[in-house]
Amino acid sequence: MNRALPALILATTLTAQPTPGRGQGEGAQAFRQIVMQRLQDRVGLSDAQTRQVADRWERFNREHFDRQRQMAQLRQRFEDILMGPGDENQKSARVKPLLDQFMDLRKQQVESKQRFEEDIRAGLSAAQQARLVVTVDEIIQQIAKRLENRPLLKELRREQRQEGEGRPRRFNRN
Repeated sequence: MNRALPALILATTLTAQPTPGRGQGEGAQAFRQIVMQRLQDRVGLSDAQTRQVADRWERFNREHFDRQRQMAQLRQRFEDILMGPGDENQKSARVKPLLDQFMDLRKQQVESKQRFEEDIRAGLSAAQQARLVVTVDEIIQQIAKRLENRPLLKELRREQRQEGEGRPRRFNRN
């Protein structure tokens, strides 16, 4: 379940994006209904358990993506400082408090994910937990197939190729 949840969280976000003729809320609601139905059918959850898992999942997503947004802002500030004027010592002094904030947010992400997994597994039998793992994997595979042709995914892949697929950027050391 550890490797499947981050991918499903990403898939949840991507599939909830607005599509032509649909608002963002409609996409998210449709996705929630599909997931809830799968959880009931394949994992054997009651209506109450299904709603509880779906509600907890939504809360986790909101918290997760809020921290992700904060981390992205900090990364941008890192880049601004590192690419800007000043020697290495000046840059280090300016970036240190931001780095501390960033590391704290990363720690919060890990802890939040662990709490989330514990929360959704708490009310499930071992058999239901195993079915949940299998169901999440199936959902991820289906979503991945559907996302292959999405504009956002194509754009991310194009950017990755242009940046040399993850090569480290060089920062101005002036």
